[in-house]
Amino acid sequence: MLDVLSKVDSVEGFETAKGEIREIVNSVIDRLEGKSEPYSPDELAFWVQVTKRLSEYGRSKPQHVRAAEMLQKRGFDVPPGTIVEYIKTKDGDGVMPVEIAREESYWLDKDKYIDTLRSVFGQVLDSVGIDFQELLGFTTLDQFF
Repeated sequence: MLDVLSKVDSVEGFETAKGEIREIVNSVIDRLEGKSEPYSPDELAFWVQVTKRLSEYGRSKPQHVRAAEMLQKRGFDVPPGTIVEYIKTKDGDGVMPVEIAREESYWLDKDKYIDTLRSVFGQVLDSVGIDFQELLGFTTLDQFF
C-alpha cells in the first residue's frame, strides 16, 4: 500500500492509487475469509520476543508467553530473548505457535486479524478517503449520491 502511494505524482494518479489500495486490502480480507487461497501460519505470524524466563511471568500472561509455554511443553527450549512466532486462534488459549500450527489443524480467529488490519491500515485509508468498513462489505448511503 505504501509502495502504491509513493508513486503518486498527480491527482489522476491519486485516484488510480485509491483503486489499487482498495484491491490490496480487499485481497487480504478475501484470503482471511477463505474466498481465495488461505494464508499459511507463517504469513499470519506475530513475532514477539520473550524478555524473561517463562516462570517469571505472572498469572496474566501475554499471548506470546502462552505460545512459548506451549512450545516448552513440546520440548522446545524457550530462554529469554527467544522470538516466538504465533497465530491467533479461536480455541481456549487464543494462540498457537507457528511450529505447532504447521502440523495441526486450528480455528483461525479471523476477527482478530481484521481488527489488526483496521488498526494498521485505518489511518492511511482515512487519509486517502477510504472507509475500512466499506471494504469489509458495509456500504454507506454516501456512495449512492
